[in-house]
Amino acid sequence: MKRTLGLLTLIVITFGFATAQAVAASYPPATPTVSVSVSVPTVGSPLTLVANGFCPGATVNFVIGGTPVGSAVADGAGSATLSVSTPALLGIVTVTATSTGSCPRQAVSSLNIVQPGADIPSTGTNTFSGLRIAAISIVLGLGLIAVASFRRRSRTAAE
Repeated sequence: MKRTLGLLTLIVITFGFATAQAVAASYPPATPTVSVSVSVPTVGSPLTLVANGFCPGATVNFVIGGTPVGSAVADGAGSATLSVSTPALLGIVTVTATSTGSCPRQAVSSLNIVQPGADIPSTGTNTFSGLRIAAISIVLGLGLIAVASFRRRSRTAAE
């Protein structure tokens, strides 16, 4: 009787810990995110939207700048992917991924859409001119060292 009771207690404790670990692994749910394949697309160019952190099997609706562009079903990992053409909106727009029903989630991001052929401003600096000045300075410094060395040798030879 004691063995049976001990074995039963062991089974209940083991099953209880296994269940608690499985529940702990799925909670809290990941914070939903939405990302785009190109940060500065042009109007009409292909664009891939990826939503993560949604419930598996949930239908995720994607909206760009207030314009619905389609929906996708989240896979077992909670990711939904949708390939679309960039809508004819210009400037910085909001990208939203939303699921409703038993697992409502929402993720928001932004996107800068430009006209095809539009010049995208350069970021950073042009380091070529700085490198040119540094190279000239090094050459001049080496030249001055060579002249000073030559003069020193000439003075030593003359004495």
